[in-house]
Amino acid sequence: MEGMIITHPGMEEVAAQEIKEIIGAEAVAGKSMCMLSADTEQLFSLAYAGQSFLRVLKLYRSFTITALEDIKKELSNVSPLVFPSEGMICIQTIRVGSHPFQSIDATETALSCFRETLQGRISLKNYQHLVMLIINDDQCYFGLDIAGFDLSKRDYKVFLHPSSLRGTLGYGIVRMSGYVPGKVLVDPFCGSGIIPIEAAFFCSRLPVCMYRKKDFLMKEEMQNVFAARDKKAKTCGNISGFDRQLRHVSAAKKNAAIAGIKDISFSRVDIEDLDLRFDKGSVDYIVTQPPEPSRIHEEKIIAKVYRDFFRNGAFVLKKKGILCVCVRKKEPIEMVAGEYFTKLGEQVIGVGKDCWMVLRFEKKP
Repeated sequence: MEGMIITHPGMEEVAAQEIKEIIGAEAVAGKSMCMLSADTEQLFSLAYAGQSFLRVLKLYRSFTITALEDIKKELSNVSPLVFPSEGMICIQTIRVGSHPFQSIDATETALSCFRETLQGRISLKNYQHLVMLIINDDQCYFGLDIAGFDLSKRDYKVFLHPSSLRGTLGYGIVRMSGYVPGKVLVDPFCGSGIIPIEAAFFCSRLPVCMYRKKDFLMKEEMQNVFAARDKKAKTCGNISGFDRQLRHVSAAKKNAAIAGIKDISFSRVDIEDLDLRFDKGSVDYIVTQPPEPSRIHEEKIIAKVYRDFFRNGAFVLKKKGILCVCVRKKEPIEMVAGEYFTKLGEQVIGVGKDCWMVLRFEKKP
């Protein structure tokens, strides 16, 4: 059968790589999504263990759309036999791009195609199965949502930092850094701990939805997958998270505990003192979301923070060590980085209405 995953724009290759790691399947990356061939159990595994996915769908149909009439034309040819045989069904729409109709209009059009054939099994509130109509510019995808909820939301994000990242984005930064499980990874501006926690999930193979089993609409059918994936969990590697404010360190520790992650070392450390916490050339990766100039943080103060960051980062990193940052504006970072690092590349990631830059640097010889 055909499957589809939805991810953030700019994270398609990360998602395709994760699909291969979880189920061994090759995926074709498109705009904000990946297409693959997979059986139901494999789709269950992706929904349960994936860190870069927003949705995992069992795809019923895909087509080009310019007007509501295209939805009616295509979905009228979908047999009701493709849907689960029992339980109430809800249809929802996610729409990205400019269209001559609203999402609610698309949903109503889709519902009108099945009200008669599904014989009273349609419900928008109390349902056992969620079917998604994904409209991405001129492409439309119609399929069963395996999880039944937004997979980018993390239940461990209870104690938040003002600039907390989405868990999916935190994972994306870790993967774009090239991080290899078991290597030494440090986040010197850890905030509420998102990046170290996502790195630990990746390293330990602990399913990111381990404590959300009850939320899956298809949880009864997924019991074997739950048990099999949970057995693969192992101890994570050498991961550290630092922050200059004790309240953020405390928040990160609590979030990690909620996530079930025990092997991250969180401490209160100012960026000026990073070189005192590690021997010279002992760190493999620095992956972080540094502070940026704002009304709270003056530009000249942030410039000093960046100088300390890159100087001390170059000291603790190994030869050819990698430093990867996630920022909204790259210019302030790039102005300082060149003295100690060579830029390897950048990637733009869209998260909702926000646009993030992931910049990857290598320590100069």
